[in-house]
Amino acid sequence: MKFKVMAGTISIIMMLSTPTLAQAHVTSKSLGSLTNQSEIVGLRAKALGVDIIGLSDDEISIQLKIAGQAKQLATLQARAEILNIDIAGLTNDQARIKIKAVDRSNTLTNILAQAKTLGIGIDIIKN
Repeated sequence: MKFKVMAGTISIIMMLSTPTLAQAHVTSKSLGSLTNQSEIVGLRAKALGVDIIGLSDDEISIQLKIAGQAKQLATLQARAEILNIDIAGLTNDQARIKIKAVDRSNTLTNILAQAKTLGIGIDIIKN
């Protein structure tokens, strides 16, 4: 009887100490993603138009950040131009907040105009 309990305990310990197929898959997947990191950086640099040849990892990171912010600013400027607002001298975050505020205000104005056209009681909404 004691032998069966001891054999069962040993087999449980062996099962717990042996990596499972799922654990091995996760580990290999993690290693695979690390090897693709340079490919991802290369694709991002290409998309942003950054030449990374001969740059250190830190320099690449800085160049990608600068290019990413410039791309965001261009997008924000295009949106601001459509809304006819000035975002000169603002940071990207400040510009984004200002654009969202104007966009929300325009949305509310449009909703109120549509309500008036439809004859919906907008006096209640304003109060």
